[in-house]
Amino acid sequence: MPNAFWIDSVEKDRVYLSPSEVNHLKVLRARIGELFTGLDGKGNFYRFQLEKLSKRETIGKLLSVEHVSRDMKKLTILVAATKWPRLRLVVEKAVELGIDRIELFNSKHSIAKVSKDKLEKFHSVMREASKQCLNPYLPELQIMGSVDQIALSGSTNLLLDFSGKSLQSFGDKIATSRNVRILVGPEGGFSKDELEKFQHFSSAVSLGKRILRVETAVIVSAFFASLQMGRF
Repeated sequence: MPNAFWIDSVEKDRVYLSPSEVNHLKVLRARIGELFTGLDGKGNFYRFQLEKLSKRETIGKLLSVEHVSRDMKKLTILVAATKWPRLRLVVEKAVELGIDRIELFNSKHSIAKVSKDKLEKFHSVMREASKQCLNPYLPELQIMGSVDQIALSGSTNLLLDFSGKSLQSFGDKIATSRNVRILVGPEGGFSKDELEKFQHFSSAVSLGKRILRVETAVIVSAFFASLQMGRF
């Protein structure tokens, strides 16, 4: 069960919960008058008292609001499309790690494709992860058809590549950067054209001798970057 519930809107001293929360509250055997915590993905924690629970709407009396400010840094992951179970893990763990932006694109060697008609599916995963880990912010999400739509200027770009230097050697660079992007390719590797474009704007970074799954590479590199950025 989640540690918080999703707030769709707030009107004066009332919070209106997402319709998807009805089942969660019923499983918990929630009672009118009980106190709960709510999130909206915009940095706000809501404390509310349950007033109404029905299929049509779920309403709570707003007791307090706490806004959590973000730091001035930005951590982005750029990930090539892969099969849904792995991509789902990538998105879920990105929320848990506090990543600010997720960019998904179709590589020539991707074994599965991603499209904008899956946006709501991704947002659902992000909301559930946010409620579980109590991250008050949802990351930005952008889906791109190909590398031609990707802009890499204005950030410190780290391209995961076996031929690169160790990730640890970039610790100071990450710590002093305000905008960091981690580029993760498909399990089949980038095409020659894709690699040439990325290498022009990026520093090659190695995670070691082992061949990691896409989701594992994201978790390892994103955690290290977050650590250097002072977020853990």
